[in-house]
Amino acid sequence: MSIQSRLWKSRLWSKRWPIYLRLPIALCTGLAVCVGVAVAVVRTENLPQIVEPPASLLPGNLLPQSIPCTSSFERRFECKASQDGEIIYFTTDSSSHLIVYTSISARNQTLGNMIAAWGAPTGFARFGYALFVYWNMRWVYVSSCKLEPASPIEYIGYGLAGSIAAEREQLPWRGFTGEACDDHIDAVNRP
Repeated sequence: MSIQSRLWKSRLWSKRWPIYLRLPIALCTGLAVCVGVAVAVVRTENLPQIVEPPASLLPGNLLPQSIPCTSSFERRFECKASQDGEIIYFTTDSSSHLIVYTSISARNQTLGNMIAAWGAPTGFARFGYALFVYWNMRWVYVSSCKLEPASPIEYIGYGLAGSIAAEREQLPWRGFTGEACDDHIDAVNRP
């Protein structure tokens, strides 16, 4: 069979494909291209840079003497410093002066940004409008009624969570559920 006869038969074959087969194939191809372009655009979008404290100021290290500490409670000191316009808070053990946990204010950050930077969370805990989202020994504090990618971050923490109760109530990460605070509070208050 010659090349010309093969081309002619393939053209005939393509003309014999009914419209109900050609149209869905064209739509699926077009949709796949659109999704690919959207993913490429989102990946090139500039996310706000996450300001993290230096490794020397993370839990387990000695607090530098140059950082002032203002109060003590239960053999702990509260100290603070600043970096790149963010405030870093430390809790230290009064006898060893080791940093127990560190948190940093997180202006212009959202939960979606943190997930894009750190990956999927390992757990979360909710107390009314207060929400802790965990990545092992890192966590963020969100003060929002709905858990969604646009939820603004108040603080980023390192070490144990700022609340022992939140640490005890930690649940596995379920993703963005659309669950509102009222739904959760009603479920907790039911007899």
